[in-house]
Amino acid sequence: MSSEVLYRYQAVLPVRGSVRGVGMPKFSKLIESFSYKPGYEFTLIHPEKAKIDGMTLNFDIPMSVLYLKAYAPDSTKPPHELILLQFQAAIPHYIEDLNRGGQLQYLRQIIEIFEKHETDEWLRVDGELVKNPHAAQE
Repeated sequence: MSSEVLYRYQAVLPVRGSVRGVGMPKFSKLIESFSYKPGYEFTLIHPEKAKIDGMTLNFDIPMSVLYLKAYAPDSTKPPHELILLQFQAAIPHYIEDLNRGGQLQYLRQIIEIFEKHETDEWLRVDGELVKNPHAAQE
């Protein structure tokens, strides 16, 4: 499927969040109920158990993760074919203690961090990046 067809196809799909694992019932419900740009998928992942060599290990991992996946044009290579973008954000356990407004604010901050990176990928003056988000931090 060409990137143009893929982009048009994804643009009409309703995109919602999903949850893997158990835990954080209030925040999980928020993730399952919200939507964002077409083609963006959010999955809340709660690490619980790991299997290694047939043995099940139980251990606490300090935070769950919100995983964002999207297909967007590649800013570095015209004709800007669609590429897979992935972003992960740690979700602290205290998110459950926040009211819905606090949880939404946290979710917005995660999206704003992602979008700021994308802005830095695309913003150019005279063809040169204003800020390269992949450059080493000074």
